[in-house]
Amino acid sequence: KQWYQRRVAITAGNDKDRCSADKNICVSTHNIAKILLERNEIDLCLYYFKECLAHGDSALGAEAMAQEWFDDIESRIEPVISDILDIVSHMSYDKRTRVLYRLCSIPKSKEHQARMLKQLTMDYFHQSVTALAEGNFKSCLQAIAEIYTPQMKLEEISESNGDIDIANFIITMKEDSFKTECIARCMQTRCVADELLSSTINDAEDLDLVAVWQVIDFYKESILLTRENDVEQEAISLSKLGKVYHEVLKQKGKAKEMFMLVLQLARTLQPRNLSEEEWFRYSSNVLAEYQREEIRKEEKEWQESRQKYLDQMELKLTELKEKRKKDRLRLCVDTTA
Repeated sequence: KQWYQRRVAITAGNDKDRCSADKNICVSTHNIAKILLERNEIDLCLYYFKECLAHGDSALGAEAMAQEWFDDIESRIEPVISDILDIVSHMSYDKRTRVLYRLCSIPKSKEHQARMLKQLTMDYFHQSVTALAEGNFKSCLQAIAEIYTPQMKLEEISESNGDIDIANFIITMKEDSFKTECIARCMQTRCVADELLSSTINDAEDLDLVAVWQVIDFYKESILLTRENDVEQEAISLSKLGKVYHEVLKQKGKAKEMFMLVLQLARTLQPRNLSEEEWFRYSSNVLAEYQREEIRKEEKEWQESRQKYLDQMELKLTELKEKRKKDRLRLCVDTTA
């Protein structure tokens, strides 16, 4: 390989000789990479694959060469791309994205670039979804931000080549990443609200109503971010908002409204068992408490209404007893007379 590299330097002024040397380096590095792949020496293997791609692309820039000459190079580059994607598929996502990010800009062929860029985009997206499932919204948003660069390059390739498959891939990826970003930003906003509420209640001597309304605004924002994107996250934010109305502002009407919405959303998650979810238990318990209060209130009103009639009936009964007593006395007087 070093001899061929020297030949490239020596023949830099001769395009045909330079491209021929590049092709020879491409062939030799490809053969070395295959041997290293069989030995499972992955890092060194990837290095030679990278060299193969670089010199293969350089060789494809030759002019006045037979078509068979170009076909031979293409036949080597295509499996190199496939081998690279296969190798990185067994790596961790962090290492995989680092490798693909370094390699995807090497091929001059738009088709070869697109293959690696699509894989890189999907890997970043998978990282974001995994982080979101773990509740790590910061890592999720970071991975979502990384999607932007390969996605923009894919858009450029799609526009230049008119590739419909790439265009459809970009549309789908944009929709999915936007939905994931909304959910992550919902969690981020809710976390800010939680911290502000905690400091307002626990650290301040007097309740800061301005801060409380800021908390409410944050919770409302988190609800809007997840609406039609994630039912559970929307329900969690509604439950948090209801808790503020219930425990802090003592506005039972607004709290009940929020908790009713929580249970409505929870029904859409059936048959999933939500009994272990804190937001569901809290909302259900508070609503049950409100219902018991309503029952007690209605019973009290019924008792008061009933007592009113009982008092009226007791008065009439007393009047009847007095009248009956008078009638008996009158009868006695008439009889003795």
